[in-house]
Amino acid sequence: MFTKEKLVLWGPWVLIASYAFLVFSQLTTFPGLWLDEGFKMQLARNFADTGIMGMQFEPGEVVYNIHSASTGWPIAAILGGFFKIFGTSLVTARIYSSLFLIGTVILLYYLSKKLWGSKVGVFVLLLLVTFAPLYSIGKMVLSEVPSIFWLVAGLALSFSRLRPLNKALLMGIFFGLFAAGKLQFAGLLFPSLFLAHVYALKSKTMTWGEVLITWFISASLVLPTLWMSLQKIPGSGGGVGLTNIYASACRLCDVGSNLVLFTRHTTLMYLAILFLLAIVASVIYVRKRETVSWQTVFLVLFALGDLAYFLLSPQVFRYLLPLQIILLVFAPWALGKILAAYRGSKYIWAGQFLLLALVLVQAVHFVYFADIARSDDVVRFEQFAKTNLNEDESIGAVNSSFTSVLVPLSHFRQFVHFPGREEGHNFLRDAPELWPDVIIYEPYNYRTDVEPYLPQLKKLYSSVATFGGIYIWKKI
Repeated sequence: MFTKEKLVLWGPWVLIASYAFLVFSQLTTFPGLWLDEGFKMQLARNFADTGIMGMQFEPGEVVYNIHSASTGWPIAAILGGFFKIFGTSLVTARIYSSLFLIGTVILLYYLSKKLWGSKVGVFVLLLLVTFAPLYSIGKMVLSEVPSIFWLVAGLALSFSRLRPLNKALLMGIFFGLFAAGKLQFAGLLFPSLFLAHVYALKSKTMTWGEVLITWFISASLVLPTLWMSLQKIPGSGGGVGLTNIYASACRLCDVGSNLVLFTRHTTLMYLAILFLLAIVASVIYVRKRETVSWQTVFLVLFALGDLAYFLLSPQVFRYLLPLQIILLVFAPWALGKILAAYRGSKYIWAGQFLLLALVLVQAVHFVYFADIARSDDVVRFEQFAKTNLNEDESIGAVNSSFTSVLVPLSHFRQFVHFPGREEGHNFLRDAPELWPDVIIYEPYNYRTDVEPYLPQLKKLYSSVATFGGIYIWKKI
């Protein structure tokens, strides 16, 4: 018989199962595969094949590069393991990222339940599954969502019934994986965690032993990523360390332009409203001198750090994803706290109505207005490569991140041109008789890297396939 108790028990899991179905449908085409995913997959494929988390620019040579520096070892190692077991393919890569996305949603639901109760947990779950950026970025093979998964896993473990030292050991592992997954996250994690642990020691919710174990394990797991980031990178004088590799030379200009965006861009305006909501609720919380958990202190500090990091970036919106997720998790609690303080508990129903309205707005945005592009270009290229490219052919790619993932690598070379940085050698600059049997290029930096050589290319090669912006030519 259908009862309220059964709805509370099974409702969230039905919702999670429905979300999983949505995530796994149109796995490789919605959103369409994006440039940066190809580079992450290259690291994973090469790690699975050679044990090196780098990219191949010349046949038989896998070297560290800017993506080795900006992508931590856990991302490449785990995806590389998936490739080793299930084979290198776009489907395998997207299954990897989708599992992390669904796991993150489940863990955030669990964490919010532990912090504020089941009802808040359900509202958090509804907000997460209707939030388009989480779906879009989470399905992509990037560092953000797997890293958030490990961070939330560490926080969730802090509520487990494990022995304190065992709990500290596991928290250290997950916090370490989070920081190692993207070094920029390490720069946000450790200052926030330090202050949160100082608070935990002062409030006697953690012991010195637990804190030291957590820190020792976390720092140890970050070291391989730090080492990779400090290696000499082609096209630069050294590694990139903790720096934001995409930031402009004028950091104050970045801050100013990003602040202006908060008055113009709907995503940032929505974020600002959630941020204001959290601030008002926090002031009420502090004034009432209610007990604050060290986990909450950590989340607040980390959120502020993530906002600062975005302001220093050249409008890279996915850098804001951790802050957006934290604010969504805080929103039901914050709204309830504000209404309880100013209108009394009898108006809590109004907060629930507002939250349901917010869920509906997010759902409508997700379905009708979210900027999530559908594309099967790379999928069609994968199918072409399997049947038309073989080990005996020499293959060259110019600014095509997925080619190295999907073609035979025995005689493969590639050239990658980032703004102000080149990696590998553009073989089109060589004499035409030295060009490879197959040339694949994409439109990035087309005018400088391909167009000057197009007349000669048309004389010696024939265009055999075009998939959206992926062009394939074979020697006549």
